[in-house]
Amino acid sequence: MSEAMKFRETLKQITSLTYNVEDISALKELGSTLRSVHDKFLCYQVTDENTMTKVKMQQENEKKNEDHPTKNTYPSQYKVKEMHLPAGLDSVHQ
Repeated sequence: MSEAMKFRETLKQITSLTYNVEDISALKELGSTLRSVHDKFLCYQVTDENTMTKVKMQQENEKKNEDHPTKNTYPSQYKVKEMHLPAGLDSVHQ
């Protein structure tokens, strides 16, 4: 199994777990961590010049949203129970 496939599987598991999480602070922490990983990971994608322009515009829009904390770009919309992350997931923080 390729590294990319392993990570996609982990992302699917995280998505599934979010349906069973009730702890808002845990969800906010997960959201913050994922946004950080997303921002770092953007520089590794293979793109052409047109796509890079779109990515830069998206990043600028995200920064504008951060300047307005009342604007929630990740709404909490599901009732969930508790959070159980798979072993090894804490390595995402490194």
